[in-house]
Order: sequence, then structure tokens, then C-alpha cells
Amino acid sequence: MKKNAIIAIIIFALAGLGFYFIGKTGDIRGVEDRSKTENNQVGGLQAEDRQTENDQAEANQAENGQIESGQIADFGAGQKIVIYKSQSCGCCVNYVKELEGWGFDVKIEMTEDMDAVKEKYGVPIEKQSCHTVVFNGYFIEGHVPMEAVEKLLKEKPEIDGIGLPRMPAGAPGMPGEKIAPYEVYQSVDGALSEFLTI
Repeated sequence: MKKNAIIAIIIFALAGLGFYFIGKTGDIRGVEDRSKTENNQVGGLQAEDRQTENDQAEANQAENGQIESGQIADFGAGQKIVIYKSQSCGCCVNYVKELEGWGFDVKIEMTEDMDAVKEKYGVPIEKQSCHTVVFNGYFIEGHVPMEAVEKLLKEKPEIDGIGLPRMPAGAPGMPGEKIAPYEVYQSVDGALSEFLTI
């Protein structure tokens, strides 16, 4: 009898330990599940924060005139253009990078006789800048913003070309911040009018 009683006590003790460990395992799993849920919530918040930061960055770019609502990324893909520049022009190199960043295939033609180039393509004397781009029968004079280049490519107007006089701060390829609207002109047989103000 004593032996049977001892065996019964041992069985009950082992059963109790089994239930104890099963309960602990459930607690651990519950903690893990809660941890996963919290991590998912944190991950979701982080994703929302990143999206908010991206939206804010795009808004800042739009405010600074770097992108325009409706502008298509790589709108110049597959388009070949030629840029005429002098050897010493550094800002022209930056404008080439800007064009390439929008997908254009840019060929650089070095020349020290920029006056001859501008005369050949009909760039108005009073509206000249440093470099001249030739593209699909048009000239693009100076640091013209990409919004105007995209408009030219999309609309294909019957004009000789477009340009941005001088070298205004903050324009594509130019250092500094934009301090005034960029007034891009269009030229038809030397007659000038507004093409786009940005």
C-alpha cells in the first residue's frame, strides 16, 4: 500500500510539473505574439514616417522649382541632344548632368566660337547665355529648367527654340537658391514671347 501511495504521489507531482511547464510555454508564446504585434505596429509607424518624409521632400523640391506637378521622370529617355560649350565653362558641365539625370543622351561639342553657334541656330543676341543645346531642330539656350524642356518635347510647337537669359542663381546647373521666377522665352524668327514662367 505504501508503495502504491508513493507511486501515486510521484505521478501527481510529475503531472503538476507538466501542467506548470505547459502554462509557462503558453505565457512565452503569448509574450512572443505580443512582441511580434508590437514590432509590426512599430514597423507600420516607421513606414508611415518614411512616407511622410518622402512626401515632405517632394513638396520641398516642388517649392524650390526642382520638380513640377505632372512632370514625368526620365522624360528624356532615348532622346539624343547636343550641347555646345567652351572648354572653360563649368556650369555647362553641371547642366549636362542635369540633362542626363532626366534620361537624355547628351553629346558634348567643345568650341571656342560660341558666337558662331548661336548665330547659326538663331539665338537672339540680347537673350544669350553660356551654352547652347540643339535638340530636334530647336535650340535650348542657357540653364533652362527641365519643366520647360519637357513642355517643348511634349508640345513640339512651331518655334525656333527656347531660352533662359544669363545665368540665374538656382537654375539647373547653377549654384545658389532661386530668388525670382525663371522667365523662359520662345523665339520665332527673332520675335520673342513668353514660353513658360516657373
